[in-house]
Amino acid sequence: MNKKVNTIKALFVFIIIIICYITEYYINKVFDPVNDSYINILILAEIEALIIGVFISADHIKSWREKGKIRINYIYLFCALIMILLHIPFMLRIHALMFFYTNSVLKLLSAAFFWYFILHAFYKIPAVEDDTKK
Repeated sequence: MNKKVNTIKALFVFIIIIICYITEYYINKVFDPVNDSYINILILAEIEALIIGVFISADHIKSWREKGKIRINYIYLFCALIMILLHIPFMLRIHALMFFYTNSVLKLLSAAFFWYFILHAFYKIPAVEDDTKK
């Protein structure tokens, strides 16, 4: 990819993170922080992470339209499983992972990487045309 496309993608991710902070601040000020806030922030973070993951994987998703067979890359699925483990509460007993739970940007980025790994786990092998049919 060229430098301009990479710069635009990095700027888009930065804008999404800024929007995440603004919406999180707004939800904490408007809603009841005990009851509503956590669920709303979780939903917003997952939607924003999905948007970031789809945006970064746009070229890969476009390749799914070609003819061929869909295959699964299990290494990407394993990496997605590791990203999910960062969000499970019993993993918070590990002191090094507590930083991922308390920092909302790292939570957002780990969720974005989860969606990236899920999207890249599925790929297509191009169909080979049979030469005998000519």
